[in-house]
Amino acid sequence: EGDGSAEDVERVVGFVSFDAQGDVVHVTQFGGESGTYDRLLTEPTRFAEKERMTVEVLVDADDDTRRSAVEGAGFDYEGPGPTFEGRETVRYRLPP
Repeated sequence: EGDGSAEDVERVVGFVSFDAQGDVVHVTQFGGESGTYDRLLTEPTRFAEKERMTVEVLVDADDDTRRSAVEGAGFDYEGPGPTFEGRETVRYRLPP
């Protein structure tokens, strides 16, 4: 057990948020160090598998790092997504 010093504090390296609507789990955000993306996507994926739901992720069309992470996690490219604040997105889905 540590002594509470700065060396003992765990460092946050990423975050993921998601919500479930109907039969789809929507990953609303994920970010942090790019090496953590695959781990971050496991929690919404695990939840969806347990509930037999599809997972959907929207990623900025020009964000190759996140797109590669999502594709590496087994998601299928579904085509263009909506535009947010002038930025084009692409949609990925992972069926149950």
